[in-house]
Amino acid sequence: MSLYQRRQKTKKINEMMLNLPLWKKANLIAVYHAFKQEPSLSAFYSVWKNKICFPKIENKKLVFYTNKENLWEENKFSILEPVSKSKSKVSLKDISTFLIPGLAFDREGGRLGRGLAYYDKTLSSLQKKFNANDFLNQVLFIGVAFTEQINPITLPLSSQDVLMNCLVTDEFVLWPVNLKKGGT
Repeated sequence: MSLYQRRQKTKKINEMMLNLPLWKKANLIAVYHAFKQEPSLSAFYSVWKNKICFPKIENKKLVFYTNKENLWEENKFSILEPVSKSKSKVSLKDISTFLIPGLAFDREGGRLGRGLAYYDKTLSSLQKKFNANDFLNQVLFIGVAFTEQINPITLPLSSQDVLMNCLVTDEFVLWPVNLKKGGT
């Protein structure tokens, strides 16, 4: 897709994200700094800047930090992370919603990441059976992608893969997505 198309689709994703009915109740929202072709959530996190944190790779897992000073450094994979001196570590148990990028997603909540399983290793301890009737009182995993990244067939997943509860694209929000697989 062209740069113009990506910008237009990113704008629509941010609008979809901002219109979800769960942000006022969210304690802390884990977002990501867009890498390469991922949708940027900059409009979303400029609105919720006091409620967000960002991942940083430490000891082969993701650790989340606030970054109120908006200072960034590249890690060994060229992904931007909060600068060490500007960050404040947050506990995983304090995060109510995780916005998660991926290379591809399926309609059942499966996610194909970049192959190093940082999100899966980190979030597996939070994975529980998803209750669609009580979604505001549980940890949510929301996949963020362009519509072109939604695979029409089920992705091959391992038992360690964390499933998304919701998918947000530039054209639709799919909620809840993973009830058929036993949920997260």
